[in-house]
Amino acid sequence: MAKSIHILKKLITHPLTRFGMAFILLYFVFRQTNLSELSQKLSTANPVGVGIYLIGSLIMAWLAGWRWATILVPRSLKVSDHWLFFKATMLGLFYNLFLPSNMGGDVMKWTVLDELKLSKKLVILTMIIDRVIGIFGLVTLGFGSLVVGHLTQLVTVPILMWQIMSVAFIGVIGFLILISTDWRWRQIPVLNRFNWIATAEAYLEKHRVKFWQAFGLAIMVQLVGVIIIYALGQAVGFKLNFWQFLVIEPILGTIVSLPLNFAGFGATEVGFVYFFGLFGEPSTTVLALTSLMGVMRIVMGGIGWLIGLVEKQRM
Repeated sequence: MAKSIHILKKLITHPLTRFGMAFILLYFVFRQTNLSELSQKLSTANPVGVGIYLIGSLIMAWLAGWRWATILVPRSLKVSDHWLFFKATMLGLFYNLFLPSNMGGDVMKWTVLDELKLSKKLVILTMIIDRVIGIFGLVTLGFGSLVVGHLTQLVTVPILMWQIMSVAFIGVIGFLILISTDWRWRQIPVLNRFNWIATAEAYLEKHRVKFWQAFGLAIMVQLVGVIIIYALGQAVGFKLNFWQFLVIEPILGTIVSLPLNFAGFGATEVGFVYFFGLFGEPSTTVLALTSLMGVMRIVMGGIGWLIGLVEKQRM
């Protein structure tokens, strides 16, 4: 039985399986799309919105690197630290193009931090903590947007979104309460077998201030992400307002982060078409947005590769 589970796990996590899943998702989402209309929307996209998206993506990479550095570096950050972690983040974006999900690049970006002379175990541990904090920022922004949008009547939200974000936010609140108290996950009999949980808890207990600083940066990263996607959406003819983007994007960001796709392709398109469709946005317009996002993902990965190449030649 255990052997069968192990084989099934390897099959599901294999890159070819995820590549195939991405291809299937893309096929089903594009098969009934008017490609002529899609091409027209792409060719007439406002370049200002595209430029805002690219610049904003670079700002997001800098903020994401800053967030990780806040957790990892034990001293005050220098300009050189910001550049180092920006490089690491951009390198991760490059490897995201070839590895499963938007988290794929995490397995490589830590390799450029050798000059900090920190233990690899600590670097990888904080990288995982940083990713969790990023998801917390995503959920917090999304739930806060739902509440404010509802109270101000700026947006009417389908019940499905309330259910998804409420469950996720309850989990975030529970974790934040635990991180602020002396209670520990390792007190649960099943979890006390995992040494990394105890290590993570000990680290967070020692650096609670850094955790909250990183949490604030995580919300900033996600807010910039919503702004640039909104700008790109307007560039291809979206009719939805900013608050609607603010409600939808955090849910989509969570879906795209799941390790069930290849480089974010497939899951992005299906998720965007479904959730933006709940607000009446035509699928062709949505796919024009995701297509440009895919192009920008490749451009950002290319910039990451170029930065890595230049740095390597300097060594």
